[in-house]
Amino acid sequence: MTSAVEIGSLIDRDPAIRGGRPKIAGTGVTVMRVAAWYKMGAGRKGGSSVTNLQLYLSIGVPMLFNAVLIGVLMVHMDKRFDDMRELWRAELRRVEEVLDARLKHLEEH
Repeated sequence: MTSAVEIGSLIDRDPAIRGGRPKIAGTGVTVMRVAAWYKMGAGRKGGSSVTNLQLYLSIGVPMLFNAVLIGVLMVHMDKRFDDMRELWRAELRRVEEVLDARLKHLEEH
């Protein structure tokens, strides 16, 4: 079963990339370039000056690279969160010890 894809999720703009022109999300390939390739016959059966492989290399590889980069960043952030979690747990244990000691002191007097 296929699901509908919102066109807005496939196209984005970034002022730092291609002068802010609309591009394929996650890549530097502009919508105008894809339209030009389509006009040249890309993706159609028969003669084409742009092959499907060229389309994949221009659009698919950057998207794959972005997915790999996101995976690496997620692993890094998970480690950072684990480190922070351990620091907070240690701090919580220290605070509990201080409070226990104060409570014990108050109970003795």
